[in-house]
Amino acid sequence: MVPHSINKIEKPTVAYATDRILIVDNEESNIILLQFYLKNLGKEVIVARSGREAIKICKEVSDIHLILMDIGMPMLDGIETTKRIKAFNDVPVIAISAYPLILMQSRITDVRFEDYLEKPYSLEDLFQRIKKYLNHVNKD
Repeated sequence: MVPHSINKIEKPTVAYATDRILIVDNEESNIILLQFYLKNLGKEVIVARSGREAIKICKEVSDIHLILMDIGMPMLDGIETTKRIKAFNDVPVIAISAYPLILMQSRITDVRFEDYLEKPYSLEDLFQRIKKYLNHVNKD
């Protein structure tokens, strides 16, 4: 179910081209909301429900422009998944976690996350991060 307030949220004013964003999360409700938000921005969305699936997708799909990576996944967490992806692909990764960044910093110091979103995050924060890492698009 989508919050009623979503209809009141204005889309960012930046003109986006079709970008491909990989959502990596094991919680279906998080996936559904992110898909809804991103598709309304005109983004192509790919979903991985585990770290292993994310690594496989990144090896098979060369033009992923951004990854939204949940940190707290079972088995292969978002930290280790990102390390493995960054070993062969320099795609920007935004870490998403329910834990404040201050508590996570000691765990993520050797991981090259481009940014960090703390749950619950606002749509404005999400849109700003997307704009920051996809701002290379449509500069004509």
